[in-house]
Amino acid sequence: MRKLILLLALLLSLAASAQPRSAVRTRLDSIAALEPLRSSVLGVLAVRMNGDTLADLASTTRLVPASNVKLLTTGLALHVLGPDFRYETRLCSRGDMLDGVLHGDLYIVGTGDPTLAAGYAENIPADSLFADWKRILERAGVREITGRIIGDDRWFDGEAMNGDWSLEDLGAYYGSSPTGLNFFENIQTVSVAPADTLGLPVLAEAVYPPAPWLNLQVRAKTWRKGTGDGLSYFNTPLSPYAELRGTYAIDNRPKTLECSNRFAAYSCAQLFHDFLNENGLAVRGGYADLDAAEMIRTDLEFTERLEAAAPVSSLTILGSTWSDRLSRIVTRANHDSDNFYAETLLRTLGKQIRGSASFDSCYVALDDAFATLGIRSAGQVQLRDGSGLSRKDFVSPAFFVEFLRRMMAAPEGDLFLHSLPQPGKGTLQLRMQKAPRSTKDRIYMKSGSMNGVRCFSGYILSPSGRPEETVVFSILVNNISRGASTALSLIDSMILTLAE
Repeated sequence: MRKLILLLALLLSLAASAQPRSAVRTRLDSIAALEPLRSSVLGVLAVRMNGDTLADLASTTRLVPASNVKLLTTGLALHVLGPDFRYETRLCSRGDMLDGVLHGDLYIVGTGDPTLAAGYAENIPADSLFADWKRILERAGVREITGRIIGDDRWFDGEAMNGDWSLEDLGAYYGSSPTGLNFFENIQTVSVAPADTLGLPVLAEAVYPPAPWLNLQVRAKTWRKGTGDGLSYFNTPLSPYAELRGTYAIDNRPKTLECSNRFAAYSCAQLFHDFLNENGLAVRGGYADLDAAEMIRTDLEFTERLEAAAPVSSLTILGSTWSDRLSRIVTRANHDSDNFYAETLLRTLGKQIRGSASFDSCYVALDDAFATLGIRSAGQVQLRDGSGLSRKDFVSPAFFVEFLRRMMAAPEGDLFLHSLPQPGKGTLQLRMQKAPRSTKDRIYMKSGSMNGVRCFSGYILSPSGRPEETVVFSILVNNISRGASTALSLIDSMILTLAE
């Protein structure tokens, strides 16, 4: 039955080339009538840049868009901050310098750079980054530090975690939250392996960044053969405590689990402290970070007496390092659907536009940013994050299409277009595998996926190359109770119909 449905959808798609363009709406209606789209909640809008409407199916219905939210976040960041925007990380001293000795503390002051020691090939790895920082200290004449290395993440004020995300997502790597000083995308890797006896706790250990301070409680059990991986990781920024829950089949191989790290600034300070001591620049006072009240803490168990951090304005800047250009960051965010990068862009917009990275300020900043494109968003869209991980995000296909059209007409339009993946690449690796390469090369779009949700929005360039004939589309599907793979194939057919 499933093969018959897919064959029918393919035949309908192929038939579009022999029909006049006015038949597109009828074709999409026919595909929408097939299961599982028929029993789902579907919204579609496709419009040419010249204003011609090709398809409109409940286009004003606000739906959960999943990672299609990244289109809005990355586009606004490009438009408001500019493609050449870079994040700065400063090394600052607090104390007196005498004969090469800093009698005081060294602060690593971040401004939210999401790329610091992040795992992508184009980013600077931790040891190379630390070597750059060491050279900054040496050029400033620092040969020894009597105080501490302090990871200063206070640039992003407000809540440390998004309260609108599901609890089970917060411990995963894709639920890591950006701070003013990020490190390794705020990921904590944990090695896991089954025990050799059913019912015994899974073998687990925090690996990188090294976290001797982390109290990892393993509640997960080794389970029967063939039961797969049912592990979940739970943590909090309130204390260095985490739990590994669920089950892990006894016939599973050992693997590395990527989890969120709620103390990334502390990890950064710890590793830079160790690097300096191992490479001939002694640090006598240990390492520390700042708590939510901007108090210095060297002990995450909170047993030491806390002291107030020095105001940033009172610090002496020794030197800085800079991130890659924002255009590259946006491309990575969209191609890999990187939640962490997208959330960092949201917090950055809040800081730049409203002077605060708290979530409430960020959402107001989004309204301000939409207004710079001539879009009224208040009452039209509800956004509760920058990545689409929240199920409280609600956006209509009509809003996406309006935004995409205005972005295409903006000075950053071409950069934004090419930041999006294409079928066969990035997160779209498995999409439209049998479509002609010439067709796939004209499609630029963002996918969005979570349980029961499949969404695609983007651009289809005209075969003629005329910009006014570019198709801007948004297809959002919610409440898919079963047959998600079939739904994806039908959505592919809709997009290919629009491309013909």
